[in-house]
Amino acid sequence: MNEQSKNTDDFDRLLMTVIEDELSDDQRRKLFARLQADPDLRDRYVDLMMLHNEMEWERASVTATDQQQPLQPADEAPGQRRRSLWKPALSLGVAIIAATIIFVVVHHVFLLHPPEPQVVQRPSPQVNRNANAPALRPHIATLSASMDARWGDRGVILDYSELNSGKLLLTEGSAEIMMMSGVRVIIEAPCDLELIDSNSVRLVGGALVARVPDRARGFFVETPTGRITDFGTEFGVNVNGKTDVAVFEGEIELAADGQRLFAGQAVRVDKDKQVSRQSSAELEKKLLRPKGMDKKLAGQNTAAYERWRAYSAELAKDPDLLAYYTFDNSGDENSPLLREARGRTGFDGQVKGPIWTRGRFPGKGALEFGGPKSRNHVELCRAASKEMNFTGSYSIAIWFKVHSFNSLYPTLMYKGDLGWRFVRFREKLVFATNSGFSSPAVPRENALVQTNSSIDKRRWHLLVAVAERNPDDATTTARLYFNGRQQGGVQTWNHLNNTPAPVWIGGNPKHADRDYHGMIDEIAVFTRALDADDVWRMYEAGKSDGAEE
Repeated sequence: MNEQSKNTDDFDRLLMTVIEDELSDDQRRKLFARLQADPDLRDRYVDLMMLHNEMEWERASVTATDQQQPLQPADEAPGQRRRSLWKPALSLGVAIIAATIIFVVVHHVFLLHPPEPQVVQRPSPQVNRNANAPALRPHIATLSASMDARWGDRGVILDYSELNSGKLLLTEGSAEIMMMSGVRVIIEAPCDLELIDSNSVRLVGGALVARVPDRARGFFVETPTGRITDFGTEFGVNVNGKTDVAVFEGEIELAADGQRLFAGQAVRVDKDKQVSRQSSAELEKKLLRPKGMDKKLAGQNTAAYERWRAYSAELAKDPDLLAYYTFDNSGDENSPLLREARGRTGFDGQVKGPIWTRGRFPGKGALEFGGPKSRNHVELCRAASKEMNFTGSYSIAIWFKVHSFNSLYPTLMYKGDLGWRFVRFREKLVFATNSGFSSPAVPRENALVQTNSSIDKRRWHLLVAVAERNPDDATTTARLYFNGRQQGGVQTWNHLNNTPAPVWIGGNPKHADRDYHGMIDEIAVFTRALDADDVWRMYEAGKSDGAEE
């Protein structure tokens, strides 16, 4: 055994004495010295303390009625049981267990026997002191789909790329742009377009069609002949020396003469801003509307979509599938998130703010969430939330695509501060559960498992958390899978609380700054622990063609 391994083993044994509340004064001094001398341990301490202290403070605010005391094994001493739990886990060398133990060290040792303040210093936040650094332009739209598109000097822009304010020159093909306001803009080459902000564009030349949800009423298009302001729902514009405008649904207002146009009407505005009536049907033939774009896209990647549909149909028959949301029922902004599987009613989700958009296959739906303080979320009904107070094994799978992680703890899915949650913390995706109970034998405990892979914002990813309950000793093994492969695991005494907190998708009801920024495409919740083969089949069946393994 080399010296480094021996030191690691010694440190693990020192941590175990803390777990078992047997730390002597001499051992405590050694532990402080190790933390003071090892920057890696201090970094891990800071990371875990930020997450766990935040959990502790939130949990302390919850009333005692939301807590549930665990059942102890009848004929075995709790102290003996805890030793049999932790020693095998540490022998596996699982990094997350060491990190979790560090938290317990700090919780027991630092609070009960506080060291001198200078022992562990929290690093100062990094501050950009370059006053001349250019301001970052905000992400205001997403390229949600394209067909044979080329973009001037930029060449190819990948689908699902974030778009900032500025010019876009489409020289070939067609494209769909989803504005952050929810407006769906379809353009065909040649098209010279400028994105102004999340609810306005400037059309210098070429054609576009905009479909505007109620929430984005007031969306406008600047043209060389004046502004066109929408009052819902769909209209088209063609700029070619003159400006042709047609209303397919709803109404718009022309700045050229202040008149309003309604469904079925069309006009031409010349360079002198003179307005003349045109045939709406003739103009419609020249424009690519959203339903036409959908039809064209439906011919792409059909094999992958059909592969997923076949898998999805079989999955919906699984007797252990508690809730299944395929996101394949995309519709208008008020469409609910429909539950499939086992015919259970009352499990639908109420969509509050996210916009329906294109999913990971042409023809498939997804929801797009607006990010911090948008309050975009889906709230599952009370019946669904109640049944997700798990008492045995369970698994949760979620397909997602990130636009940005620009806040602390952005939340993919959440079941209360005393339940479980998917969050992103310090470049890692984390599945955390909270026990919320405390006794002399079994302290209050958090199970925390995280990924090691980086997140590619250009691609869809599958995240699966598995909690497997051992009925013999009441322990739980938590595993986390990312894109079909296991990334982390931890064994714990964790018991979930019976909490009335609702299940939120894409947000945290207590913290608006934790709203998720990106898309979610599919969620499956099981009342059993999926195995590695189950997870791999789910990934293989559901990934888009070309997705990285």
